[in-house]
Amino acid sequence: MKAVNLDNKNEFYASDSLLEDAKSKNSECYINVAYTDYGGSFFDKILIEYFETNFSENIISELTSWGGKNAFIFGDLAVELITETNNYLLGFRDLEDFHSQKEIDEYENAANEFIKYNSEYSEYKDAILDYFYECAHIETFGVDYCESDLKEYLDKIIND
Repeated sequence: MKAVNLDNKNEFYASDSLLEDAKSKNSECYINVAYTDYGGSFFDKILIEYFETNFSENIISELTSWGGKNAFIFGDLAVELITETNNYLLGFRDLEDFHSQKEIDEYENAANEFIKYNSEYSEYKDAILDYFYECAHIETFGVDYCESDLKEYLDKIIND
């Protein structure tokens, strides 16, 4: 995590209006975080949500195309965020707990969604979650997994 220079548009993602809003904060330090369904990471998404939830006075953001957001984190908390995440990305305050809960929520939602359309597997939610934890990956748009592989995994459990 590093600070960006608001005078160098090659260092960040933001509209002109978000950039002007950021500059109006007159901060010494800005961090740019951005994601879409096609770029960025789950961590980027969670970091923006974490700051919007817990430190709304230190973040400005905008919605983007493809289900994303661009944001600037600023002020003394931006400096603290850089320092505290230097050796461990989740090292800022209670960010690790927040991130872990969001991961659990994503897997739960994906399992519920899978069961909604595949009700024959409804009593195997724990096995579905085990599969997700071992074989799936969380992206900004949700859990990425192969449905046919999951069905094969569950059928093997059922038939053994």
